[in-house]
Amino acid sequence: MFSELSFQTDTKNPDLYLASFSDWRFQIDYVKSGIEPSSVYISDIATGIYTPGTMNWRMNLSVLEVFEFKNNGSASFGPEDTLISNVDIAGQNYSMFSSYANTLNWGVRETYTAVSEDGLVTLVFVTNTDYIFNDLGGDTDPTEIHLNVRISRYNFSNESDSIGLRVKVGSQSTMGIVFVESEKKDALNITTSEPFAGGLISWEKWAYVDGVASPPWGVSSSWEDGDLTLAYPKGNTIMHDIVFKVRSNMTYYTDPDSLNPNPTVYIVGLGMAATAVAVTVVLFRRGRE
Repeated sequence: MFSELSFQTDTKNPDLYLASFSDWRFQIDYVKSGIEPSSVYISDIATGIYTPGTMNWRMNLSVLEVFEFKNNGSASFGPEDTLISNVDIAGQNYSMFSSYANTLNWGVRETYTAVSEDGLVTLVFVTNTDYIFNDLGGDTDPTEIHLNVRISRYNFSNESDSIGLRVKVGSQSTMGIVFVESEKKDALNITTSEPFAGGLISWEKWAYVDGVASPPWGVSSSWEDGDLTLAYPKGNTIMHDIVFKVRSNMTYYTDPDSLNPNPTVYIVGLGMAATAVAVTVVLFRRGRE
């Protein structure tokens, strides 16, 4: 598992959010306040960090299922399509690896890689403590978390022509989740009663299929009652980028080239979790664009 606490030291942006992956679930807890953690231990910080509020919110995401199907209609998976086979991913243990690299302007890029126990799904989370250009999936700022979802080695049948991924997304917020479609990308908008605040999960409508970029319409999605279903062309290896964006209605605007990153403190050494997954805990002080 991993946990990463991000909070702003600028008085204009007293945002704090905890991003974590544990027990096959990725979660973000957001609190709009001037909280300074009284403990350096993530277990203490995570306890009670989220409380209901007009701007506070929590979201979680977990991969439930990978399946193959015969597409008989629109690009997205629907009742008209033929389900061939499926693999239940929910509840699987993940092996966890982490690495970091220094970036320009004294920032840190952290990468967390989680591999499901059957090797079918790999989740690669990428965060940055300062603004990074030309990064994975495009430009990245400190309020974004990039997730590269990889599906590989599925035992396909001859009847299928597509592969699907079913993901459960939940939210505790004052306004819930809104599914938004557009020409180039789709998104889930985690809304609050405060304007311009909340979170956003977005993904491009293309992916890498066996190392080749699919057409702009190569990825389709559907949303129903907390279930997000992504559909891809059939391939031995699928790679698709998802971006989590944390928003605040207190955001001020600064030229990214002029950003000065804040100090970074690492906390490592909580040993091995009970599931034999390595634990890496990182505490970040971040700036904001």
